[in-house]
Amino acid sequence: MGKGSNMARNGCASGLIGCAVSIVIGAVVVGVTTFAYIAFYRSPVQPEQSFARSAPPIAPSPEPIVPIPAPVTATPPAPVTPTPLAPPPAPRPAPSASRPALPALPASRPASPVAHANHATPPAPAKALPVPVTPAPGPLTVAEASLKLDSARFAAMNAVDASPKFKIAKARVDALASELEQARQGDDLQAKLEASAAWNSARLEYDRAHVAAIENDAGVKKAADVLDHANAAARLVADQAAAAESERSRQAAATAAAAQAEREKDPIYQAIKAHKVGIGMTADQVIQSVGKPQSVNRTTTAAGVNEQWVYGGGYVYLDNGIVTAVQSSH
Repeated sequence: MGKGSNMARNGCASGLIGCAVSIVIGAVVVGVTTFAYIAFYRSPVQPEQSFARSAPPIAPSPEPIVPIPAPVTATPPAPVTPTPLAPPPAPRPAPSASRPALPALPASRPASPVAHANHATPPAPAKALPVPVTPAPGPLTVAEASLKLDSARFAAMNAVDASPKFKIAKARVDALASELEQARQGDDLQAKLEASAAWNSARLEYDRAHVAAIENDAGVKKAADVLDHANAAARLVADQAAAAESERSRQAAATAAAAQAEREKDPIYQAIKAHKVGIGMTADQVIQSVGKPQSVNRTTTAAGVNEQWVYGGGYVYLDNGIVTAVQSSH
């Protein structure tokens, strides 16, 4: 029992001693920190260190601090020595008696192509651009004029149908047509005939007025005149072509007649026409006149080829294809 009490007392003493040591160490650390603070931040500093006192503490950097280079002092430029101007040139001496004078310039000098510095050369006048000339439209063909007339009639028909006058006339014709249809459904023959006559009369009158209004339209009249001119031009061209063809035929006939007259004067042509053989005929002309020979006796010499054509009524002699003699058996 006494041994346990001693151990307890020893443990409490050791704990108290440890706490005291910790307190002392903490006080020492606080005192050292306070002294350092007072030494570095509360002690008097020199004027050049005033910035270090007011600035916060800078943590040490692991990188090396690069020193700031010293300011460069600018060198003043060297004074410029003015260069003296060259003396003015000496005046030219007057021509002496021993030195020949220059010849005088002619009275009329050609103008220099170079303009004076103070007078600019006037600009050349600009050339006017040619005005494009639009060619005049040529005459229309018959087909083109017919298409224009059809278009004009169609436009006039639409205008006539839209006019109040023809709208009323068309409504009257339609009303008579309805009356005729009703009369046809009835048994009264006289009513049918009267309704049919009234409708036919109104319809014919409307059609005549409609056609007249279309044909009297200014555009239709103009297109009709153009078509008339186109037809007249086409007829003129056809007449000129027929006249030219007739003239060519006449000239060809005249040429053939002249050639025939010249052939009539040729004795060989006369002999062929009379189925005879004449001197100077070729072999083809002999055949054309009296036909092919019954046989041919041919002799070749240094001068050429001599032939004797045998016919039933005589002989024909040819030298190199030309008739030179005719022998008759009579």
